[in-house]
Amino acid sequence: MPSCTRRVRSPTALIHDSGSTTYEVAAALRTHESLTVITNDLRIAKFIATVPDIRLLVTGGELLGSVYTLVGDRAEAFLADYAADWTFLGADAIHPAAGITNTNTLEVPIKRAMIAAAVSTIVVTDSSKFGHHTLAKVAALDEITQIITDPQLPTGTAEQYGDQLTRTPHRVQTKSRAVIEDEYSAR
Repeated sequence: MPSCTRRVRSPTALIHDSGSTTYEVAAALRTHESLTVITNDLRIAKFIATVPDIRLLVTGGELLGSVYTLVGDRAEAFLADYAADWTFLGADAIHPAAGITNTNTLEVPIKRAMIAAAVSTIVVTDSSKFGHHTLAKVAALDEITQIITDPQLPTGTAEQYGDQLTRTPHRVQTKSRAVIEDEYSAR
């Protein structure tokens, strides 16, 4: 995720949505100093808690156990009290007309709160999510600062998103968070 982590300058405040790709961003930021990371993802929180120069804030809320994500009114209210520089948002699907969508309707309000709490929002996702839409709308594309994906996204599809899209030469990881966590714990 170097193309998005290069933008991050210390000191700064970041919000990390839940997901395996946002976990990769968090892992890539581990060498940065004087960061504050806000997250609703318990696996990201567990990882960031081991990084000495990063301040960690966890939203609280109700646990969606299958994805280790905190959601609900308390999580949204928590985010409303903060002003971050960046939100790194995951997406179940991205479509030129439908925008950013999500399968789980319980996650949509917190994703919206994350967008509202930051100056800029970067969606990080692998190329398999493009050209599709799912049940619930998270945001229109004009609410997003940038979309970062892997180079496997076909040129014709990429052109539909214009300058808003960056295909990074580094493959956006789609590994499970447990595998990623094991890899970084071993270092």
